[in-house]
Amino acid sequence: MKSTTRAPRPASCRRNRISFLLLAVLLVATAFLASLSTPAAAAATHWLQSRGAKVRIVATPPDADGVIRAAVDIDLKPGWTTYWRNPGESGIPPQLTTTGSRNIKSARLDFPPPVALDEGGMSAIGYDAPVALPLRIRQAEPGKDSLLSAKLFLGVCKDICIPVRADFSLNIPAHSKPASSIASVVVAKAFTSLPEPESDTFAVRQVSLSKDGRDLIVTARLPGGAPPGDRPQLFVAGPDGWSVAPARLKQQQGRMATFFVPVTGKPDAPSGAAKFILVVRDGLRSIEATKALQ
Repeated sequence: MKSTTRAPRPASCRRNRISFLLLAVLLVATAFLASLSTPAAAAATHWLQSRGAKVRIVATPPDADGVIRAAVDIDLKPGWTTYWRNPGESGIPPQLTTTGSRNIKSARLDFPPPVALDEGGMSAIGYDAPVALPLRIRQAEPGKDSLLSAKLFLGVCKDICIPVRADFSLNIPAHSKPASSIASVVVAKAFTSLPEPESDTFAVRQVSLSKDGRDLIVTARLPGGAPPGDRPQLFVAGPDGWSVAPARLKQQQGRMATFFVPVTGKPDAPSGAAKFILVVRDGLRSIEATKALQ
């Protein structure tokens, strides 16, 4: 029986195979690098790492009216907290400025409904899980590119509080491809998490000052449907010159609730023009309202 042996592959074939593999690797690498430079990839800044959290800003392309929906994405580590616009007795409220930006008329930071926090016997108001704060940006000139230059300052706490300072820069092209799916989901979730507007069945009815000036008295109509034993909550942020302690539920009769909010500081001559931001939580629902003293 004849023995058969396979003829050696010509060197030219081996060279062609190596060249093909190198070309394939090059094409994959080129496609990856190109994806990093597309407008969609520019929808998020880098993550800033700190001891208790990492933070970034994500944004979606501007709409026809020049409104850019964005979010401050705060990825808290387990056991750490951050704060609402009124942090309570402890903590640091988030602050964001856009000095140095181009084609940015305004930028407004909003907040999902907070929770009450107990930090070593001191009461605070904020968040004890990862949270994305909605950021609504308005262009000065719609249809043109923008540069968001944002300085962010916030506090994250566990056993100690750590101030987080970050400088972010984000190019936002006027005519860009749709934002990456990750950025879109983060921004959409941030805006979806905002409290509802007031309605006939869920609203703040009145904000007044007690006769002795020591408390704000807030009445609210609740929607009903909260689980048994789940007490409604109120969170209040005062205007300049005012400071308040955490609210307490004074009484609840049916769907009407009355809260007392201790005033810890106020102007010498309180004005009826003073407006307070109020968030009422009832079960899984919440509303936000801005009300003047009555």
